[in-house]
Amino acid sequence: MRSLDLLLLAPILLPLLGAVLVFLCRRNQRLRDAITIASALAAVAAAGAVYVLNPPHRLELVFFRLVDYGLSFRPTDLGTLFALLSAGLWALITVYAVSYMQSSHSQTRFSSFLLVSLSGCLGVFLAGDYFTLFLFFEIMTFAAYPLVIHDEDDEAMRAGDSYLYMGVAGGLVLLLGILLLVWTTGTADIVPVLDILQGGTISPYVVALVFLIGFGVKAGLVPLHVWIPHAYPVAPAPGTALLSGVMGKTGFYGILSVLTVTLSLPVPAKATAAIPQQIGFVLIWVALLTILCGAIMALLQRNVKRLLAYSSISQMGYVMLAVGCAAYLGAKGGLPYTAAVFHAFNHAVFKAGLFMMMGSVYLRAQSLDLGKLGGMAKVLPFTAVTTLIASLAVLGVPGFSGFGSKKLIQYGIEKAASYHGEGLLTWAVWLFILGSALTAAYFVKLYYGVFLGANRGQITQGTKEGVAIPAVLGLTAASIVAIGLFPERFIGLMARSAASTVVDFGVMMQQLSGVKLWTTSSYVAVAIPVALGVLIFLAARHYRFGEGAVPWWLSVEAVFYRPVYQGFLRLCCSYVTRVEGGICDLYDRSGSVSHSVLRRVKKLDDMLDEGYEVAGRATNLVIEQARGLEQGLEESFTHVGHAAVQTTRRMRNEAASENETGEHQPVVWNPQNVTLGSLVVAGVMLGVLVVLYVVGIRVLR
Repeated sequence: MRSLDLLLLAPILLPLLGAVLVFLCRRNQRLRDAITIASALAAVAAAGAVYVLNPPHRLELVFFRLVDYGLSFRPTDLGTLFALLSAGLWALITVYAVSYMQSSHSQTRFSSFLLVSLSGCLGVFLAGDYFTLFLFFEIMTFAAYPLVIHDEDDEAMRAGDSYLYMGVAGGLVLLLGILLLVWTTGTADIVPVLDILQGGTISPYVVALVFLIGFGVKAGLVPLHVWIPHAYPVAPAPGTALLSGVMGKTGFYGILSVLTVTLSLPVPAKATAAIPQQIGFVLIWVALLTILCGAIMALLQRNVKRLLAYSSISQMGYVMLAVGCAAYLGAKGGLPYTAAVFHAFNHAVFKAGLFMMMGSVYLRAQSLDLGKLGGMAKVLPFTAVTTLIASLAVLGVPGFSGFGSKKLIQYGIEKAASYHGEGLLTWAVWLFILGSALTAAYFVKLYYGVFLGANRGQITQGTKEGVAIPAVLGLTAASIVAIGLFPERFIGLMARSAASTVVDFGVMMQQLSGVKLWTTSSYVAVAIPVALGVLIFLAARHYRFGEGAVPWWLSVEAVFYRPVYQGFLRLCCSYVTRVEGGICDLYDRSGSVSHSVLRRVKKLDDMLDEGYEVAGRATNLVIEQARGLEQGLEESFTHVGHAAVQTTRRMRNEAASENETGEHQPVVWNPQNVTLGSLVVAGVMLGVLVVLYVVGIRVLR
C-alpha cells in the first residue's frame, strides 16, 4: 500500500469528522454552520485530488480484510468523475441549506446527517467491489432518512416509512445480487465476469435482474419509484435537492457498472455478447415507460415539489434509456454511454437547482400549491430567471445544458434501432419525442403557475433569503449556461469515463466526431416537442386536466403495490389462521388428555382421602383405647399403691411385734419369705408390662 493510496479515504473521512464536530459544537450556531460548510468544501478538495491523481497512479486501497473480503477502494474514471460532481453539488447545497434552515428546528441533526450522507455517497463512487459499494450505499440510505422526516409531522413520517421500506428492500435485493455474483464467479470486484457467469449454475439474466431491481429503487425506475412522490415533497428543499440531484445517481452508477463492466467479456473483440444486448433491449422499454409515466403524472400534479418529483423519475428514464442503448450496442455503444453519463451529470445540476429555486419560492410564499401561487416573478425576479434557465435545460433547448445530452440520447436510440434492423425500436424514437413534448407541457405548467399571471393566494413576507441563496442559485444557473454553450468540451470529459468498460474507445471517438449539435435539424428536433408540449398544456388547461384529484388507476402504488401487499397480508393471515387452527386442535386434544389424567388423579386423590379417613378413625380408636388403658393403669397403680402401703404397714407392725418378743427373722431371700401380697404386686406389674407390649406392637404396625 502506497501512502498516496490513503488519499482515497479523505473524501469519506472528512465529512464524517465534520459531522462529529458539528454535533460537539451544536450550541454555537455560527461555528456549527462554518464547520458544516468547511467539511463539504474539504470533501470537494479531496474528491478533486482523487480525480486528478487516479488516472496516472491508479489509486487502490484494501483494508479491514476478513477472510477474502475487506473494504476495497479502486475507483474507476466514472466513479471519480461522479465523486467530484457529487462533492461539488453537495457543497453548493450545503451553503444553501445553512441559510435555508435558519428558522428551522433540529438544525444540528440536519447538518450532521447531511455530512454523513455525503460520506456514504462518495464511498459508493470510490468503491472497488460490490460489498464495499453496498456498505456505503446503505450508510447513505439510512443517513438520508432524517433529511426526509425533518418536519416530523404525520405526512413526513409516512413518507419516511415509504422511503425506508423501499430503501431497505432495495438494499436486501442488491445484497442478494452480490451474493449470487460471488457464488457464481468467486469475486465481488467490479470487473468483467460474463464469461464465468455463462458457465455458472446461476443464469446471468437472474443476476442482472436482481442488480437492476436493487439499484433501480434508488434510481427511480418504474415501477420501483413509489417512494419518490412521497419523500421529495415533504423533505426540506436542501434535502430534496440532494436526494434527486445527487443520491439518485448512485443507482444510475450501479446499473451502468453492472451492464457495461460486470456483464461484459474480458476480450474486447467478444464484447458484443447476446446477454447484455437482450438486457439492454428490455431496459430500453422500461426506460421509455419510466419517461412517459413520470411525465404524465407530473402533468397531473398541483404541488410543485411533487411535480418535480415525477419530473425526476421521467428524467432518470432518459438516463436509463441511454444506458439500455449502450448495453444493447455493446462495444459500439460508446455514443449512448456518453449520453447517459452526460445527461446524468446535467440532471444532477439542473434538478438540484430547480428544487433549491422552489425552496426560495416557499420561503417567501409559504406554499407550493399551484392554486395559491402565480405572479411570483414580480416578487422574486432573480429566482424567476434562474428557474427559467433550469427549465430550458430540462427541455433540451440549445444554449442550455440539456441540449447536448438529449441530442446524444436521440442519436443513441437511432443507432440502436438501426443496429440489427430492429423495427420495434423505431417506435422508441417516437416515444422519446412524445416524452419530450410531455416534459415541455408540465414545465410550462410549472413556470406559468408559479411565476406568471396573477397571484392566486396571499404573498407573505416569509423568510428573507439573505445573500447565500441567490448566490447559489446564480452559480447553478451559470453552470447550466456554461455547459450548454460548450457541450463539446463536456462530452469529451464524459467520454473519457468509458475506460475499463465494454465500450470500444476508438469506435466511440469516431461516433462522437460525427455528431453535429449546432445544426438546423437539431433546432427543429427541439422546437417540435416544445411546441407540441405548449399545445398539450393549453389543452390540459382548457379541459382542466390535472386540476382535480389524480385518478387512482394512474397510481402504481394503488394498482400494483397495494393489492400485492394486501394479497400478501391475506396469504399470511390465512396461513396464520391455519397454524392457529392446528394449535387450537392441539390445545383441544391436550385438554382432553389432561382432563382424563385429572379424573384419574382425582380418583386417586379420593382413594387417598378415604385411606386418610380410615387411618384417622383407627388412630382415634387407638388413642381412645390407649386413654382407657391409661386410666385403667392409673387405677391399678392406685390400688397397688394402697395395697403396698397397707402391706408395708402390716409388715412394720409384725416386725415391731417380733422385736418385742425377741424372735429373730432371717434377712436372706427364702421362698418361705414370699407372701401373698408380694405375689399380687408382681402379678399386677407383669400384666402391665404385657399390656404395654401388645399395645405398642399394634401402634407400630
